[in-house]
Amino acid sequence: MAIDIINHSAVINHQVAVMLEKEQPKRAGLSSFFTRQTIGTNMVSTLIKRNQNLISFDVVNYGEGKFNNESKIQENFYKPPVYEENYFFDDDSLYMTTVAKGLMNNAPVNTQIAQKALNQMRLNRDMIERSVKKQQWDFASSGIIELKNNDNIDFKRDSASIVDVTVASGYGGVYWNNASTAKPLTDYQKVGQYLRNQAFSTSKTFYSIMSSSTFNKLAQIDEIKEILNSRRANRAELNMPEIDLVAGMAYQGVLSTTDFEVILVTYDDTYTHPVTLVRTNYLDDNLVVNIPTDFSGKTIFAALKTKGKTNVGVEANIPALIEAEYNMRPFWDDRTLTGGLMLNSSPLVLPDDVDLIHTMQVLT
Repeated sequence: MAIDIINHSAVINHQVAVMLEKEQPKRAGLSSFFTRQTIGTNMVSTLIKRNQNLISFDVVNYGEGKFNNESKIQENFYKPPVYEENYFFDDDSLYMTTVAKGLMNNAPVNTQIAQKALNQMRLNRDMIERSVKKQQWDFASSGIIELKNNDNIDFKRDSASIVDVTVASGYGGVYWNNASTAKPLTDYQKVGQYLRNQAFSTSKTFYSIMSSSTFNKLAQIDEIKEILNSRRANRAELNMPEIDLVAGMAYQGVLSTTDFEVILVTYDDTYTHPVTLVRTNYLDDNLVVNIPTDFSGKTIFAALKTKGKTNVGVEANIPALIEAEYNMRPFWDDRTLTGGLMLNSSPLVLPDDVDLIHTMQVLT
């Protein structure tokens, strides 16, 4: 028996409600460090100049001025990846069994069909936003944004910004799962020295971000146990706007090395591969990411293709560019009689300083 209009709408409303209940909550992660910006081209250019921390020499009065030997400026061009998510109207079985049989001109039913499509496009937008978060964590973890077909983007971070604490010079030399011999305070002191002396951070405070399981191993290390227990109540004394930079992460405590303050936070969000359905942590358990409070970056949204028109004796459609974070447009294929909505976005995460971050492997 065919579904009447009223029951059809009610069933769709029920389906939408169930779908929204299953939606995973979104946490900012590193997004607060990367301001969003749109551009009018589909290529992104970056200028990279590593600061040599030079001083200026005095010159003879009224003599010929000095010409500086500046460090080489390198310009890189990137074509941001394009993400595309489609929604096909005929994927909606209720639509195909009711509206497609002659109810198309009924406004209430059409509204429900359109609303369901828009809800699905919103979920598609969330998928793309998760890909942006993965770019951010890829940069923070390895300096390489991993894309499909190995078309990766390597920011060539300083080798001293990505270390293994068991082999890198000046670090504690022991993984953190060795509670009696690990030396995380030595590790953190060396992190601070890198950020200050090589990356030229102006801050003496940095966030140390890790998974909960990694933090649990840190908390069991002999030299850390007493410190964390005595300082766990000091949360109210922290500068809350700084904590906002790591929104969605859990504050765990503060450590002090000889020269630096380390704010410990944990982050455990995951993403799911769309084909294999394998769930993966944005931040690997083996890694700890250290970010000073003066780190910054951008999430650049490159221009997207859209349909334009020209007149060459006859009016013709031509590709054009639109400056936007997202572009949604309808599509229809006369051959397959398939239609739906398409959502496009072309984001690329770009740090303002590729070396003003530190990653250390602390577990095997």
